[in-house]
Amino acid sequence: MTEYDPFPAGRYTKPDILTVQTVKTAAQRLAEFPAILRDVTQPLSDEQWKTKTLPGVWTVQQIVHHLADSHMNGMIRTKMALTEENPTIKPYDEGRWALLPDIDLPVSVSLELLDGIHRKWSHLFLHLDETQLNRTYYHPGDRATVSVAEQLFMYVHHGDHHLGFIKQLINAKSW
Repeated sequence: MTEYDPFPAGRYTKPDILTVQTVKTAAQRLAEFPAILRDVTQPLSDEQWKTKTLPGVWTVQQIVHHLADSHMNGMIRTKMALTEENPTIKPYDEGRWALLPDIDLPVSVSLELLDGIHRKWSHLFLHLDETQLNRTYYHPGDRATVSVAEQLFMYVHHGDHHLGFIKQLINAKSW
């Protein structure tokens, strides 16, 4: 059995330099994420989808639904930052969202949602100029002002983080 790593993608660190080119590279990664997630999870059986991650509380299915919920919120936050002056975003209780009845929908629903969200979101990031990338929103839960560019890197890391948990489980179970 593999040892559990609570930070399979490493801890998030804000990039030292945020340039239009580094943003374009990150936006490409954002665009590719749904296909990578699908490739990793496609071979899983119904039983495996309902397996909790190590030693986590969420199943693989809950993680995929969470990614769709989270990244949907992320794209809305990006659009708010681009169209309002440093808006205060609305945090949400991701743990409670993960227990709502839509968690029982087939994972394909959230995978398709991620396809659409990431296609729109990455296209948006790829077409922003430096002024737009420096626009911000305020996150009251974190008590932090976040730039649009930094948010992109946070969500790329967020996807990698949860994908890492799924890969850890697959490796630990030798699936």
